[in-house]
Amino acid sequence: MSNELVRDGGFENSPWWFTGTAKVDVNCQRTGQYAARVNLGGTSGTVSQRIFIPFAGRYRFSFWHVTDSGGGSVAVKAEIRIATPRQTVTVYESVLGPNQVYQQAGTRQDIELESQYIEIVFAATANAPSPAWYIDDVSLVEIP
Repeated sequence: MSNELVRDGGFENSPWWFTGTAKVDVNCQRTGQYAARVNLGGTSGTVSQRIFIPFAGRYRFSFWHVTDSGGGSVAVKAEIRIATPRQTVTVYESVLGPNQVYQQAGTRQDIELESQYIEIVFAATANAPSPAWYIDDVSLVEIP
């Protein structure tokens, strides 16, 4: 396997872009001291990072995620946005609710990528009240 392409997939130093109520948080991390909280309560948010793919090939994208104890529901999505050809690959999409409180999950997907910039985006669209969605251990590596 080649080197990790995601910068700070554990959110310890966070070269990530946050919108809405998304932020680095200490409540629901898998490893290290921090995770990304994509949303809070009834508000929405996104967490994203732009990454350069140095060589065309097959890559494995993976991440860990969990929700907290909020009521209601939250629509969540993890995407890889590719510049050429312009497309979005949805890696994970779900509506999470109170019956999924503190259920941890790991998600991974293999994808063919050309040498170019891509963007990894985690988005949560919340309905008040709603659980918060946490992300940690984000990874993108080339596979044989």
